[in-house]
Order: sequence, then C-alpha cells, then structure tokens
Amino acid sequence: MKILNRFTGEVLIEIVRKNLQDLREANLSGANLSEADLREANLREANLSGANLRWANLSGANLSGANLRGADIDYSVLHLSCKTLYAKFDDKQIIQILFHGAKPCENNENITDPDIKKLLKTKIFQTVVNKFHRIPEVNPFNVENVK
Repeated sequence: MKILNRFTGEVLIEIVRKNLQDLREANLSGANLSEADLREANLREANLSGANLRWANLSGANLSGANLRGADIDYSVLHLSCKTLYAKFDDKQIIQILFHGAKPCENNENITDPDIKKLLKTKIFQTVVNKFHRIPEVNPFNVENVK
C-alpha cells in the first residue's frame, strides 16, 4: 500500500500488510488513507493530523497517543477499546463520536440508568451533539425521543 499526501500526491510511505505494526510514531500528516485497511495497525503516537481516513478500517488499531486532529474520520471504523482512549481528537471529531454514541439512545427502552437518562436530556448535551457536521444529512439528536 502506498500512503500519499492528500494534497500533493507525494508518496509518504509504502508498506505491505504484514508491516502495519511498524507504523508507531510514523509521520502520516496529510496522508491519503481513504479506504485503507489499517486493521490491527500499531499507530501508537503516529501523526495522522489532517489525514484523509474516510472509509478507513481502523478496527483493532492501536491509536494510543496518535494525533488525529484535523483528520477526516467520516465513515471510518474506529474501534472502541483501550487502544483508542488516549488518541488526540479535535472538537469536530469529539462531537462526531458523541453524536454516534447518543443517537442510538433515542427510542431505546433498554436504558435503565437514571443518570444516563438525565445526561441525555440536558440542554447542553443536546446542543453539543447537534453540532455534528453531518446534520442535516442525518436527523439531529432529539431529547424528546429519550425514553
């Protein structure tokens, strides 16, 4: 796989699938990783700022300490595990992640924790998650739909 700068087309790094574990601390800033298969990749402390990760599969990837600020993570697969807890996301990405966590809570009768319900129904929570950049392509989070 050739990883290209998304703006200049310059080859930043060329790797084969078996060498994905070698991307620790790699400078992939501005890289075009659209649709890349980065499953189980070790991207610990990698610089992915401004990278195009649209449709990339990051399932199981170690993003601990990775800089993803400004990266396009639309339609990508992010693994929710300890491997992503310390990734460095920007506000846009945090809002995107929060929205994707909140939206399934609408009309969900399985939520029994009163604190979760209270949080979801707060005005500030709704205001923040509805800053998601894909609205109006998707319906905004509606606090009235929290059961």
